[in-house]
This record gives sequence, C-alpha cells and structure tokens, in this order.
Amino acid sequence: MQTLRQSFYATTVDDGSGITGGATIRIQPAAKEWRIDSVNVRCATRIHEGTAVVYQGFIGQQYQIDITRSASSGDTSDTVHYLHDGDALIVVWTGCDIGQQVTLTIVGQEFLPGQGGF
Repeated sequence: MQTLRQSFYATTVDDGSGITGGATIRIQPAAKEWRIDSVNVRCATRIHEGTAVVYQGFIGQQYQIDITRSASSGDTSDTVHYLHDGDALIVVWTGCDIGQQVTLTIVGQEFLPGQGGF
C-alpha cells in the first residue's frame, strides 16, 4: 500500500456560449487499485462559478457519483471512491472562465491488484 496524492490539469475551452468554458479530466489506475479518500476540484480564476460533476466509468447521469457547484473557487469531496485496474474517474467542469486551468487533486491509497480489500 502506498499513499496516493496526484494532481491533474486541463484548460477550459469555450462551451459555445462565448462567456463560459468547460473541461474534462479522465483518470484511471493502471495495474493498480485506488481507494480515493478525497477529490478536490478548482479553477485558476472564478469570475464565473462553475460546476464539476464526477462520474465513475462513463459520462452519463447513471454514472454520476458526485457534484459540486463551487468548482471554480474550489471544493473537496470526502466521498470514498474505489477504482480497480482500468476503472475510470471522470470530472467534467462547466460554467468556468474560458482559457483557465482547472485542477483535479486526488488523495487516497494505492494497492497492487487484489490487495486493496475491495
């Protein structure tokens, strides 16, 4: 078991409104299992307060596992997520400022397959 703390970045693009933007970050363990204890989202600026939706596996309402309406100013969820080798965690930001960096930071534990107990 190892402590897992990683940050991932993307840049928002115009969502078609000409005013706000969105971004998507998809992460997944490779040859590992992750127990994610917290997920933090934020955007570099917050003229517009965005929303971030967390999905497990695929994007779609039935796969939604978390949401925040404070995605620009930053928000942390302490909902625990279990990901096996190849499972995906996808975060989709909408309504943020265009051309800004969004950050996804996960904290938890990383296990070899079959050793995580989940």
